[in-house]
Amino acid sequence: MAELKAGGLAIVISSPIAKNVGRVVELVEFRGTLKSRFTGEEGPAWKVKTDTPMTLPNGMPSDLIGWIFSKKLMPIDGDDFQYEDERQKELTHG
Repeated sequence: MAELKAGGLAIVISSPIAKNVGRVVELVEFRGTLKSRFTGEEGPAWKVKTDTPMTLPNGMPSDLIGWIFSKKLMPIDGDDFQYEDERQKELTHG
């Protein structure tokens, strides 16, 4: 299973700003536990890079580098599913 890792890509799966959901970000480094100055939420987070600014909870555009809580990200690279069908056939047909 793919995991969040520096240099990897992830998709934003949750955000207080709906138009940020679905954005692809590059994971720069794990930042440890951070607290949001906008929502007061606290938890593990990643420093991320984007091609275009995302929108902050105050409505302002973000810089191209910022941070996002880990639970709001889903990795989208890492595993190779190219041969998944063949593996499934082997399991069902011996």
